[in-house]
Amino acid sequence: RTGQTPPETFEGGTYEGQQARGAGVLAMMEVIKSDFARLERETGAQEIGAQAAYDRFMEDSLVAKAEAETSLKHHAKQRGEMATALEQKQASLEGAEEQLTNAEAEYDKLKPACINVGQTYEERVQHRKDEIEALKQALEILSQQN
Repeated sequence: RTGQTPPETFEGGTYEGQQARGAGVLAMMEVIKSDFARLERETGAQEIGAQAAYDRFMEDSLVAKAEAETSLKHHAKQRGEMATALEQKQASLEGAEEQLTNAEAEYDKLKPACINVGQTYEERVQHRKDEIEALKQALEILSQQN
């Protein structure tokens, strides 16, 4: 629309645009061509930068993946070794517990013989002498019968 009242920012008449009036369609095509060329350069530079960033990311990701896989293998190996060690230690513990149980049972059997049951030393000596005498008599009787 020509003949519009210009906004207050325009001084001196109607707005005519930034291009010269006489240039016409060819001038407009040149501006479009230069805009497209600039846009193509900027886009190309952005694509190159984005491709470089993508390549760095992929390389870093491959390295991180390889490290993670190596770490996983290492941890799996350690886990297997620890499981084997645990089984061995549990078997050893069971054997030690069985030995302890047997030793405690033997101790319980021997304990009454070793603990003072109310007899003095003299009484025990006399009791042993009586046993020896009884065994001698039994031997004598058996010897006489043969």
